[in-house]
Amino acid sequence: MTSFIACSLGSVAAIGRICCPVMSVGAGYVYAIAPYSLAAGDSVRVSVESGGVRSAGLLARVVAQWPSLLDVARNEDGTVNSQQNPAARGSLVTVYATGLGVTDPPSSDGAVAGWPPARPLASLAVYPSASGRPEYVAAMPGFVNGVFEVKLRVLPEIAGDSFRVQYGVSSLSQGPVVWVK
Repeated sequence: MTSFIACSLGSVAAIGRICCPVMSVGAGYVYAIAPYSLAAGDSVRVSVESGGVRSAGLLARVVAQWPSLLDVARNEDGTVNSQQNPAARGSLVTVYATGLGVTDPPSSDGAVAGWPPARPLASLAVYPSASGRPEYVAAMPGFVNGVFEVKLRVLPEIAGDSFRVQYGVSSLSQGPVVWVK
């Protein structure tokens, strides 16, 4: 049985006529997960609805993927990584991404990711490569399709006490700072 995310959370984003799960809202921005049913190269109208009022929207061109990293990292024990709680060299750190494009198996619009988790088809890279290497990239079961966890191995020989994760397919996305000890 497939579960779907409700499309009535107060603020709603729509791409074309498809309601999109909203990840974050702030002054001047709305981050929403674009539907998998869109085709790269298409033009779609993107609009937002809040308090029953829908914006006129803007016309946007669909791209195959647009990686974005959420600004949080978790240590191997599940705790939030910080300067006060750094990751051990050689350990795994998890960061979270969206916008990684088409998956295998194919993901459904607005559905909750299940098991086995879908993996993005595009090859992925983490920068700086001298800091960590991705060992696992997959959708997160129980979350909306389009949210991925990326497990990085912090290299033992990393210089310094921190590095900023940058993640890319064809362009780089700035991510969280990972603190190490």
